[in-house]
This record gives sequence, structure tokens and C-alpha cells, in this order.
Amino acid sequence: RYDPVTGVTTTYMEPAGSALGLHVDKNNDLIIAQGANGGGQAIMRHNFVTGATTIITNSYQGKRYVAPNDVTSDAQGRLYFTDARYEGNEPWELPNAVYRIDLDGKVTQISTDIFRPNGIEVSPDGKRLYVAAANAERLIRNPVGPAKDKFGITNGGVVAYDLAENGNISNGRVIYRHE
Repeated sequence: RYDPVTGVTTTYMEPAGSALGLHVDKNNDLIIAQGANGGGQAIMRHNFVTGATTIITNSYQGKRYVAPNDVTSDAQGRLYFTDARYEGNEPWELPNAVYRIDLDGKVTQISTDIFRPNGIEVSPDGKRLYVAAANAERLIRNPVGPAKDKFGITNGGVVAYDLAENGNISNGRVIYRHE
């Protein structure tokens, strides 16, 4: 935690389980994407008031996530997260993917189009889901897939999907490419 008034930085949560993406949701809870390399490979919820930290999800269809990387939410409170590894030696059970967590806790894999999805955000009007790609060749490959990027992104870029009211995505298109 950084205090801009005093300039002092202190540890807020330890251990943090290889916390990568952080997002404060509409309930004012901290949502944590825990990666691999000794992390929880999970999406966690940390309640600022009680200090309680709970697992929202750590698997999909009985298989461990690759390494949840970034997380966001929409106005209804659904969570969206990217799952792709950049380091660590944990076994690979799932492809690099984008997931949605509904209000009832149901997890849906909504995309495996991007070779290595990274950052994620919902547009302010809630009509688009933006997903960054970090597809550099020097990074480790997921043997479970995807084998290639559907959009032809070979280095970095951003894909915009139309986001339906029910949380489904469609019409993915590249809006930024860095080669």
C-alpha cells in the first residue's frame, strides 16, 4: 500500500499468491488474479472490511487454470479474466483463454482466439470487451493451445469484442497491433 501523503509504502497482503491482476468490483472488494510460479492459479476475493480472502474459482471443468493474469467486471457484477502463463513450471491442463464468471458463480470459457491473452477491460458503456495480446515468441508456449492467434497477432495488440447484455462476446476484431 502506498500513501501519497507520507510517501511510505507498506506490505498490504502477504502472502499474495503471485497476485498479478487487481480489480476493485462494484461491492468494493478486491478481486485478485493469482498466477502460477507458486501462486494459487485462482481468482480470489478480498473483503477490505473484514480482511477475509476467499477463492472464487481455481479450476474450469475440473482442470486447473494456466495462470490467471488480469481481471475486470461489468456493471452487472460479472467478472472477466484472462488466463495465460508467462512463467512457472506448473502442469498445463487448459488452453490460454478468456473466462467469464456469472453472478451465480458459473464459469464460462468465452474465448481461446488469442494466442496469449493478457490485459482485459470492459468499455465504459458496457458494450465492448477489450483483451490485450502478448504473443511474443520468446515467451513460453502452452502445449494445450491455442496453436496460433486467430487474429494473426504475432507480437502484441488489442482485440475488441462486442459484449452482449448476457455477457457473451462476438465479432472480435483487432483495434491495435504492435509488431
